[in-house]
Amino acid sequence: MNAMVEELAADRAAPGLLGLAERGLLPDVLIRAGIRRLCAQRLRDETAGGQQAQSALLAQRLRALRQGALAVHTDAANRQHYELPADFFRHCLGHRLKYSSCYYPTGTETLDQAEDAMLALYGERAALADGQDILELGCGAGQDAELMTAAGFEVTPTDGSAGLAAEAEARLGRPVRVMRFEELDETAAYDGVWANACLLHVPEDGLADVLARIHRALKPGGRFHTGFKAGDGGGRDSLGRYYNFPDEARLRAAYGAAGDWAALTITPGKGGGFDGVMRDWLFVDAVKG
Repeated sequence: MNAMVEELAADRAAPGLLGLAERGLLPDVLIRAGIRRLCAQRLRDETAGGQQAQSALLAQRLRALRQGALAVHTDAANRQHYELPADFFRHCLGHRLKYSSCYYPTGTETLDQAEDAMLALYGERAALADGQDILELGCGAGQDAELMTAAGFEVTPTDGSAGLAAEAEARLGRPVRVMRFEELDETAAYDGVWANACLLHVPEDGLADVLARIHRALKPGGRFHTGFKAGDGGGRDSLGRYYNFPDEARLRAAYGAAGDWAALTITPGKGGGFDGVMRDWLFVDAVKG
């Protein structure tokens, strides 16, 4: 936890007016004026030199994308995205502090009702029996673990964020392990693994390894549920967050490389996120062979 605090302290604001804006020290009217000025300058830069210059600039960018890394500054992105004060989540989320997607079956539900509806749907999809041992990856503020514990499961909640793990500990009244996916190293320990809306941030080239660790941690016949935002390969959303955006073929290949599954069901769906964009989702339910 202390190491994370030290890292965050190094994320210093930019100098000048931009730094004042980042620290919240400028009024909205000046920030809006600055945004308009920057947008106007960007448009001038993009249209300068005519069609030939614009085509050359586009070709240069495409070359840089093909030759560059798929995801850059991932550690910094994780810090900025996940290591937020607990009060932030209390102000922005519903009464369950549900960090991932909600469910609006009629479109008229309140945020609190949509959180409850999604948690109930999780229970249906998990198809687990009372008293079984469940490993939860990416537990967030502990809302899913709370629901599963109340239903009679023996839940081991984990999260890669020290801040969210502390919030989950306060909710659950017991320790929550701070663990990244690639640190999972158990064998035949769990009847089920619940990894709702968290593996979608794993880089594409590391997904099969994480799935193999989960496969190894499951008992024979153990169930595993997770979900992904669908797409045609890794990229970032409008907020700069990395997602692996797999299609069904990529998921089946990654699961196949991870181990033997007695059953593998991929169900399409729709869902949103913090960026406000409705996307296609792929929900995956697997049973270890």
